[in-house]
Amino acid sequence: MGNLFARWFVNSILCFFAAIPALSEESEEWLWEGDTSLVLPNDEPERLVSMTGELHLQIVNRDPENPELGTVDHWVLKMTPESFEIACTTPVHGAFQSPESIRNNSRCSELELTGDYDENWLRKHVGETLTLSGYLWHAHTTHHYTPVMMDTDPWFK
Repeated sequence: MGNLFARWFVNSILCFFAAIPALSEESEEWLWEGDTSLVLPNDEPERLVSMTGELHLQIVNRDPENPELGTVDHWVLKMTPESFEIACTTPVHGAFQSPESIRNNSRCSELELTGDYDENWLRKHVGETLTLSGYLWHAHTTHHYTPVMMDTDPWFK
């Protein structure tokens, strides 16, 4: 148990320090190939978007190296081409992706839903094409399922 906690703690610290450049306007070296096109200025509010796609439930091991830790549900929209363009072009606070890095990701056409989406409602609509609204944000570590996610609330209020 102690070893598991140590791994969690170290990963949490690494994620924290990886996010520090995103909170500073002074350093943009962390951006994918220096592309700042998806950086939303700090003085602008996050943008509410509507994304359309087919809803899927992906159930994956919490830790691929240790299946005993159980599984986690990832609610995913397989985006329409129009929504994919929105995902590739909408600036966000804490941008960790560029249009190129999103397009090059193997799950580029998928958008993971995070936050307070009603899980019971989502279960009733698996396999359907729907339009949901939320705020986009970028994967900043490898534990994220898709390069772009959508949350019910803005991350930086």
